[in-house]
Amino acid sequence: MTKTKRLLAIMAAGVIAGGCLASGQVPPPRQPEHVARITKMRDQETQPERLLERIGVKPGMMIGEAGAGGGYLTFHLARKVGPQGHVYANDIDGRALEVLRERQAWEDLANITTVLGEANDPLFPAQSLDMIVMIYAYHEFADKVAWLKNARKYLRPGASIAILEHTDDRDRVIPPEEVGQEARQAGLELTLFEEFVPRLNIFILKAL
Repeated sequence: MTKTKRLLAIMAAGVIAGGCLASGQVPPPRQPEHVARITKMRDQETQPERLLERIGVKPGMMIGEAGAGGGYLTFHLARKVGPQGHVYANDIDGRALEVLRERQAWEDLANITTVLGEANDPLFPAQSLDMIVMIYAYHEFADKVAWLKNARKYLRPGASIAILEHTDDRDRVIPPEEVGQEARQAGLELTLFEEFVPRLNIFILKAL
């Protein structure tokens, strides 16, 4: 780029920024490269498009995501359900939800609402969710039965809970028999268990 072209580019950027400031608008931050790089690595491992198809996420759905953290799966969910759907991204860590909201500004997606929950209750604001989804979170719950019982009240009839968990970490692998027992105690039924990819198991729960 010539010196003249560089000068014109700088002047143009100044005009845009000045216009934003004059109108009271703050330009959205650009997504850090490291977030994009980490997301790409996780996508190769998780295969999110195939995963969401497998668990039944469809456009227009109302989804509650439990243990969303910084939002890795949240943004895949939001794009899948589209502008007619919505994702309620829950966590008990307020700082993690701040990070998620920052990324939401980069991604410019309006169909995500963050929800600060409690240890045994996700506190989703909607009580007619089509699905509750969680990835690598269920093993962290101290009282899984209590959490599942509370989660049921946010589901519409026929809706499901999709638990996505580790297969390769001895301390975090959960046997399907254990999930099935906890589900029954909470008034739910384990209707599907499968190893989706080498490091990810799928558990689908539905009300009895």
